[in-house]
Amino acid sequence: MRDLAPGLRAVAWAPDGLIEAVELEAHDSFLIGVQWHPEQAPDDPAHRKLFEALIAAALK
Repeated sequence: MRDLAPGLRAVAWAPDGLIEAVELEAHDSFLIGVQWHPEQAPDDPAHRKLFEALIAAALK
């Protein structure tokens, strides 16, 4: 991704500068979008944090 829709914030970038992950700027809803498959490495601490954030948001 190079351009984002209004209301999204880039939070991760590839070495070439392309956006690899986004989240909502507003905190009234949960949205995280990534350009990779964190479920393929469930033991990776960073990927685990994504899953834990999803579970925490779902429990609210």
